[in-house]
Amino acid sequence: MKQVYIISAAFFLAIFPLSTQTIGSCDMEGISNAEQERIKINGVLNTTVFDNFTYIGISPRMSTRKKEIEQAKIHIANQIAMNRSSTIDYGFVSIFNDRFSQYNRDSNLDYSDETTEEISDDLEVVFCLHFSELTVIAARYKEAAADIDFKVTRGNSEAPRWIYEVPEIEGWYVGVGISDPYSVPYRSMVVADINAAQQIAIEKNTFVDSYSYSNISELRKNGFDSSSIRLRTGTLLLTQAKLQGLYIIDRWMEPDGSCFYSLAIARK
Repeated sequence: MKQVYIISAAFFLAIFPLSTQTIGSCDMEGISNAEQERIKINGVLNTTVFDNFTYIGISPRMSTRKKEIEQAKIHIANQIAMNRSSTIDYGFVSIFNDRFSQYNRDSNLDYSDETTEEISDDLEVVFCLHFSELTVIAARYKEAAADIDFKVTRGNSEAPRWIYEVPEIEGWYVGVGISDPYSVPYRSMVVADINAAQQIAIEKNTFVDSYSYSNISELRKNGFDSSSIRLRTGTLLLTQAKLQGLYIIDRWMEPDGSCFYSLAIARK
C-alpha cells in the first residue's frame, strides 16, 4: 500500500526543499487572506520544478480529505490519459453587420479514460496540500510526461512571462489557456487547461475562411414598393487535431482571483 503524505500548506511551504525554488519571497502586508492563499497556491502549480514523471493534480473541496485526494489523483490520471493521445475538435463562427456583431463557438476534447482508475492506483504521491477552496497534490507516474529540459522561472504574485509571450520549445507545440473565474477555482483551472489544449490544436491544424451574404427585404407602404439590402460578413474557423504528449507544465491565477492561466505543450 502506497503511503500518502498529508501535511498543512504552511508546514510544506516552510520545509519542503522544492518550495524554496518555487515560492520565493513576497511582501504580504496589505494583501487579503484570500489573495495570500492564491499566491501560495501559485507556488505549487509549476510542474517544471519537478522531473518529467511528475504531474500536478487538483481537487475542489469535498466532504472528506480522503475524497479530495482521490479526486486529485483522478485529475492526474485523466491528464496522463490525454498525454498518451487526445483529439481536439473546435469551431468558431462570427457574424457582423452595420447594427450588431455576434459569435458562437463549440469544442470537444476526446481521449480514452478506460485506464484512469488503474493509473490512479499506480500514482506515487509526493505531497498533498489542503487549502480553503482547493487541494493540490504532486504525484509521479512510471511513464514520463515529456522529455524536455525546460524550466519556468517565475514569482507567485506577478504574472509569469509566458502569459504575455508564449515560449518556444523545440519539437513541441505550446499553448496558453485562459479562463474567467467560476464559483469553484477547480473548474476555472480545468477550463484553462482545456483552452490551452485548444490553442495548440488551432496552431496545428485549422481551416479559416471568410464569408458574406445579403439579406434582401421588400416592403409596400402607401402604394410604394421599397427594398433594402443588408450585407452580413463573418469568419468561420474549424479545427480538428490529434495531440500526442499533451502536458500542462504550469498554471497560474491572478491573486485577486480574476483570471486563471494554463501553459500546455504537445509533441510536434
